[in-house]
Amino acid sequence: MKRLLVIITFFATALTIFVIGILLYNYKCRKVIISSIGKEVYFTNKRPDSAKTCVPAAYTSYGDVILGSFRLKGKNHQKPYFIHKTSLTNSGLIVSKKWCSDFGFEQHTLVNKGRACQFSKDSNRRFRRALCSKKNNKSEYYIIESTYPMTMTQFAAECSKHAYYAVNLDMGTYGYGRVNGKVRSWWTIFWKNKQTNWIYTN
Repeated sequence: MKRLLVIITFFATALTIFVIGILLYNYKCRKVIISSIGKEVYFTNKRPDSAKTCVPAAYTSYGDVILGSFRLKGKNHQKPYFIHKTSLTNSGLIVSKKWCSDFGFEQHTLVNKGRACQFSKDSNRRFRRALCSKKNNKSEYYIIESTYPMTMTQFAAECSKHAYYAVNLDMGTYGYGRVNGKVRSWWTIFWKNKQTNWIYTN
């Protein structure tokens, strides 16, 4: 009887380890989630409550202002901070040194013309989110999100597998948003008014 119990315990333990291993393997391999959000995307400094997709865009500084320059309805605001500007056009996302549309913001560029960027100072403790246009459909916008914390260099490498252009999005202390009606980061929902700027679709 004792021998049977030992055998059963052994096989139960082995099966448990095997299942956990498979789950961890799938979790690690599923590195990003890609969500299409359409062909019309806008940037705003006033949170649109009724938007179908609404996620933080540029960083918010410690002074509760948008970090870097941005463009609203064809007008430029604030001084530049990053080299590249993210322009939201009817033909898709454009990353360049000058504005190419009436709406845009500044952020870290993750993928430029299909090539991943690298970053020297990089935390591996943060979940990541990016706005991108895919290689085979540059006119449509996508949100790419990491399924576990990673560095921006690692995230850029993952995004480059799918994106022609990709720019980092704010996922800091007040990271809040919804994509296609589904709320992200429930734990920060009570801080949503702290964010200063968003990209959104109707």
